[in-house]
Amino acid sequence: MQIIWMFLTYLAMLAFHLVAEWLPLNGMTANAVNKEYQASLLPADFGFIIWGVICLALFISMISVASGKTQVSPRWVPTFITSNFFKYFLHD
Repeated sequence: MQIIWMFLTYLAMLAFHLVAEWLPLNGMTANAVNKEYQASLLPADFGFIIWGVICLALFISMISVASGKTQVSPRWVPTFITSNFFKYFLHD
């Protein structure tokens, strides 16, 4: 049951990020807002590629856990689920 919650929260987090970028709010995507308001410290555009790598690594690790090749301590499952919920609220 825990692996199901891991997958559900992961997929919800991924869907939230995709919707936030593909469906503009007030005609602006998150990327457009980021470019309009200048900040004193902003990573280069290619720096955001790391999030794709992180999401892919998380997905591969969840597949490994679901297949039984890798074991995860049950105490880490709530941490994973909680981190996915925090990613909803901390999105750009």
